Amino acid sequence: MRTTFRVAALACAIAGVAVSAPAAWADDWIEPPVPLDTPAFFNNSDPDPVVAANARGDVVAAWELDIAPGEFACCLALRVAYRPAGGQFSVQTVAGSALVPASDPSVGIDDAGNAIVAWQASGAFEAVQYAVRPAGGSQWNVAELAGTSQQPAEDVVVAVAGGGAATFVWRRKNSPGDTHYLQAVRRAPDGAFGAVDNVTSPGSTTLDVRLPAAVATTASGDTTAAWVERDGSAPPVMYDLQAARAASGDFGAPGSITSQQAANAGFEVPGVVGQAIALDSQARAVLVFLRVVNPLAGQLELEYVTRSGSAAFGTTPVDIATGEVTGIPDVAVDSQGNAVAVWNRKTANNRLVEARARPAGGSFGQVQTLSDAAVTATVNSQEVAFDSDDAAIAVWSLCEVAGCRVHTARRPSGSDFGAVDILTPFGSYNGTRVAADGDGNAVAVWSQFANPKVAQLATFDGGLPRLSSISVPGAGATGQSLAFSAAAFDTWSPVQIGWSFGDGQSATGAAASHAFSAPGTYNVTVTAQDAAGNTATETRAVQVSSPVSPSGIDADGDGFTAGQDCNDGNAAIRPGATEVRGNAIDENCDGRAQPFLSIVSPVSVSWRVEGARTTLVRLRLRRLPSGASVQLRCSGRGCPFNRKSAGRPRRNALNALPAFGRRRTVAAGATLEVRITAPGRIGKVVRYTARSGKLPKVAALCLRPGARSPQRSC
Repeated sequence: MRTTFRVAALACAIAGVAVSAPAAWADDWIEPPVPLDTPAFFNNSDPDPVVAANARGDVVAAWELDIAPGEFACCLALRVAYRPAGGQFSVQTVAGSALVPASDPSVGIDDAGNAIVAWQASGAFEAVQYAVRPAGGSQWNVAELAGTSQQPAEDVVVAVAGGGAATFVWRRKNSPGDTHYLQAVRRAPDGAFGAVDNVTSPGSTTLDVRLPAAVATTASGDTTAAWVERDGSAPPVMYDLQAARAASGDFGAPGSITSQQAANAGFEVPGVVGQAIALDSQARAVLVFLRVVNPLAGQLELEYVTRSGSAAFGTTPVDIATGEVTGIPDVAVDSQGNAVAVWNRKTANNRLVEARARPAGGSFGQVQTLSDAAVTATVNSQEVAFDSDDAAIAVWSLCEVAGCRVHTARRPSGSDFGAVDILTPFGSYNGTRVAADGDGNAVAVWSQFANPKVAQLATFDGGLPRLSSISVPGAGATGQSLAFSAAAFDTWSPVQIGWSFGDGQSATGAAASHAFSAPGTYNVTVTAQDAAGNTATETRAVQVSSPVSPSGIDADGDGFTAGQDCNDGNAAIRPGATEVRGNAIDENCDGRAQPFLSIVSPVSVSWRVEGARTTLVRLRLRRLPSGASVQLRCSGRGCPFNRKSAGRPRRNALNALPAFGRRRTVAAGATLEVRITAPGRIGKVVRYTARSGKLPKVAALCLRPGARSPQRSC
């Protein structure tokens, strides 16, 4: 597993392929999938693309490309695509030639947009090379990890933290005939490298790291690696799944998780044949692995262990799935420490994609079959990632008699996976990967085995567009042409802007003009809609009055005569003056003292009701105004507190669920109140009252500035 951070049309060019404005396809997935490259001749190499995304929506992908014609893969180049949020893909060849092919890339990107790709460069010796593209830059700066060309090095994985630190992990041997050991090196956010760290002991003739390591990191750079080591020092041959953690510097001493005798049946079968790891923000880890139980019967078990905080991994694995489990499993963890694992399993005449979810600190729940059990098929690959809403997105390739197709399903936080969407027509696909950003979007990549073979990409546009620079006049006169304007941004989609003027008339476009025919107060709504149908709205009030005739007298010298001025004895009160909201004074003479703006931030909540017990499983707030504070109040049986802050918003959003810790279940009759306040605004209060056997009753209230008790109207 290549661990990455943890794509609504590409109205742009990807590797020279123009993509027109799209239509919504499968839910929020945007059609059609697009090729990341356009090889000029037969490409015999599997592109095997990898992808990563950061919190703000920047994306980097890398894949292999055969750069010489011929029947067999000869000269592999490394192609890399970079796309800043809301921008266009830029595709470049970073490395590779006939003499030094480049293969097996791994990618990562930090929250500032600095991207790193690492790969194996083959020549006289296999070396580890890497390239860095700085945020805002256009070129990849290629270098070689110090010392890796002196002895064979391969299977590099790079894990890039949100804060900018990067950890490289690879297998190496001192000479072509030796066994492999594991090395790592840290790169600081400023680009400085530390010393190379021997994670396992070099120079052994019997200990051999047999598989690429699985590596995961937190936003702060707390990194964990897991690998399989073969011990052939004495019969029977033993296989040991090991893990080590590098909280800030070098990796600590490896810890053994499970040691198993090689299953000998006339041939040697290793005990563990694949592993995947995921960390939450506190470095709590979930490690899943596939273990051979009976090679003759094809029996494998999918097991897991966990690590909480600074403790070591458990050494008593727990089963997730049994039977003929195949392929490399995958696991992802959301912001709360909840995990989802996916794998595929062979039945009597079929292969199924399956999943199980594990709440933070708990055990994996029931198995959910994602693929159609009635369809005879095989599975090529599967992967899962969490988006910013703590929803899991799984992507896999399923092959039927008519061919293969790429499938996907989404699991909302605290729920089951929903309906399966199909992203491709029948063809030949493999190597599905998926990454999610911090705004509810995701991008999936895979190999299409056509002629030539290409890497393809599809985008999930789940994030809302963002409105900005809204200009709405506060006042005007009947018949007067008023100007309106706004700007909008979406990570993946072109955005359409529409206006509703509150008098039955409307307009489209970033800039519009409108004349009102009658006096009154009109609520003007501007809407931004992306290609997936996601919308964001803002409303402003316009006070329209009848034209007045000037009398020619300007007593306060503010430039407006008594017939135009609503208070000719105060120069601060005149048409066009800045309105002070909430002071009951009509400074701009529009006939209305402007009230405080109301907070309209959406509150997204989910519950689980079991008899008289109600459990909160989701509490998220979006589009919070600048300076907003969120307070939680709880009263009744089961409340973990009376009142407390929900935390500090980030990027105008807040996940308030962590404020409850593990005590999220209350009894019937208990009330939970969410108070959102900001300077100079009418606060929003949502009150939930738990009920037996029913979802909580909801009351929408408001809170005037300075008031202590919410009201039904303000």
